[in-house]
Amino acid sequence: MELIKNKICEILFILSLLLLTSCAKQGNTSFALSNSPFYNVIIDQLSETYVPARTTLYFIKSKNKHFAEALEDSARKAGFGISQTEKGAISVKYIIDRINSNKEEIEVGYIFIETSTGLRFTRKYAHEAGSNLYTLDYISTEGQL
Repeated sequence: MELIKNKICEILFILSLLLLTSCAKQGNTSFALSNSPFYNVIIDQLSETYVPARTTLYFIKSKNKHFAEALEDSARKAGFGISQTEKGAISVKYIIDRINSNKEEIEVGYIFIETSTGLRFTRKYAHEAGSNLYTLDYISTEGQL
């Protein structure tokens, strides 16, 4: 009987450790709206994955010309080369979309990037109406160089 109690205690201890580690937050950060959180998040992830001084990027064109220009400018400032064609460059596609759009609630959406080398990165964001802060939560990163 004592052996069974010890085994149960061991199992409960291991389960509690697993629960504690699975609850750890990963990358929950608030950004001021004026700091352009979306392109900062994209460039930060690309900088963690690729060496900026040795990497040329080609951003697949977006309908939002202002955002596309700001994203390319941020990439240049981070040290990336920017190409106007896919030849010899890593292609980057991105989606930034709202999941809900009720202006009286917290706006929730996501950022997704995918590169021609197989990197896939997703983050969820939340923005409270009337605030200039965005909260960005890690969802997933897949792929390698």
